[in-house]
Amino acid sequence: MAPGRLFRSASLDAITDRGLDVLRSRGLRTVIDLRSQSEVDRHGRFPLDRMQVRWEHLVSSVTPPAGDDKRSVDMRAMDDPMASMYLEIMSTSGPAFARGLRMLADDALPAIVHCTSGKDRTGLFVVLLHLVVGVPLETALVEYRQDDETSKRAVEDMLRRYPDMQALGPEKLARTSGTDAKWVIAALDSIGGERAVPDWLASHGCDTRDQAKIRASFIDPQ
Repeated sequence: MAPGRLFRSASLDAITDRGLDVLRSRGLRTVIDLRSQSEVDRHGRFPLDRMQVRWEHLVSSVTPPAGDDKRSVDMRAMDDPMASMYLEIMSTSGPAFARGLRMLADDALPAIVHCTSGKDRTGLFVVLLHLVVGVPLETALVEYRQDDETSKRAVEDMLRRYPDMQALGPEKLARTSGTDAKWVIAALDSIGGERAVPDWLASHGCDTRDQAKIRASFIDPQ
């Protein structure tokens, strides 16, 4: 994978001036926001008044399991809430993922993609990109993985945004705020496995020509 084409982040609504300077230095052109409308309404979006970029909101129907709605309550009660959430992401986000990948095939680069924590919706998006480019799944999963320090910050940020998540307890909260290759593999299995990704994306609007353009954009000629 060629470096400097796509960056991955947690939510950018609270990005600092220093963070914006870093993005300017990378020549950022596009922000792809994978959050739900409710998350954008609640927390805000990338500060377009401080940095002129193309902001694309690919609205997700999946939200963190916070609040008192039945879905969130039921999910928090599960032994492994994120296993269910990854299946939900995969079953509902095909059009958004396909549209985001098509942007990367056009003139959007360099770009940054994010959701709230930058690991679940964004993590699956990044895995799909790697598979389209031809990177082995094992390598894509290494790129997906979040280190322990980032997971610790994810816990802090999640509690700041959604204090009700404290009810999960320390162990489940830490797991929910981390990453697990098993969640990704199960999500891919739900569409027929990694080999089904090209056809699955094509069925949602990212066809073979788009995928060829993505490969051309991301494969390092060296």
